[in-house]
Amino acid sequence: TAAKRALDSGAVAEAAHFYDLVVRNESDERRRADAAAQLATALHMNRDIKRANPALELASARLRAVGMLERARRMDIRRVEGIVEAGDTPVREVIERLGTIKQEARDAEDWEAVALALDVELQLLQLGEDFDGVRNLEQEFLEVTEAGSRSAKAIAHLGMAVGILPDDPTMAVQLAREAVRLTDAISVDRRLKALNRLLIVFYHQGLLHRPENQALISEAQTLAEGSGDLLQRFSFESNMGAAAMDGGEPDRAEAQFAKARRLLGSADMTFPRINLACNAGELALERGDFEDAETAFEEAGTYLGLAIPKYTSDFVNAGLG
Repeated sequence: TAAKRALDSGAVAEAAHFYDLVVRNESDERRRADAAAQLATALHMNRDIKRANPALELASARLRAVGMLERARRMDIRRVEGIVEAGDTPVREVIERLGTIKQEARDAEDWEAVALALDVELQLLQLGEDFDGVRNLEQEFLEVTEAGSRSAKAIAHLGMAVGILPDDPTMAVQLAREAVRLTDAISVDRRLKALNRLLIVFYHQGLLHRPENQALISEAQTLAEGSGDLLQRFSFESNMGAAAMDGGEPDRAEAQFAKARRLLGSADMTFPRINLACNAGELALERGDFEDAETAFEEAGTYLGLAIPKYTSDFVNAGLG
């Protein structure tokens, strides 16, 4: 269909328009439910969270009404991510919602959904600086690797790689590499996410610019340029900018950060904006541009929300100091 072609080519806004037409005009309930799910997913990928959240809730209800429970669970997980971005709900309450989704997925042996929920939970625990909670997820991820599909195993390996990175960076590299290997035959967006995670692990280990890893960077860049997942596109540009800055290449870092900022546009992406502002501040400090640094760190400190991590204020205060 035209919508599927648009989505596959990264034209998410165009795809959302087509799916909206189907939702409004299709009489078959299963087709309407499918189109509602595709519309909600497209809005979420484009980080139009204010529209995506109600669309995801409606899509989940319609999918459940026609018995498409696996699809509904994925809408529910995206909805949780949207609730976090909206910033009006305490992180602990959001984690409780994920627990309900996880249990339903386990009961149905929908291990991919379990892995997706765990991955979101991992990120929420990190935002809340609950590092013991992060470590406690390892056994749940291992359960998925033993019982799940190839896709579920790939997601679980990504989660374990991030969770174990502070304690065992060598193992984190192995897990992230395995996740990338497992995404060979899975969707482009899933592979881009796996590559982005691997590049983050490389970055923290000082391995990013080794010659043997350049092919992975090139692949991630190609996938990012054609992806409809705005967050993953931003992540690639931002992370490569940070790596260039730390590697003593300020001009290259500035160019990467500029690309990342253009991607943000008016999208609902609070924490990426904080991260980018802090990076811009660090780059300005590196160049001795103290007024620009002050402006950047002050911008980072303007973002509010219950899901904003407490350590953000430490970044801002350190930068201003």
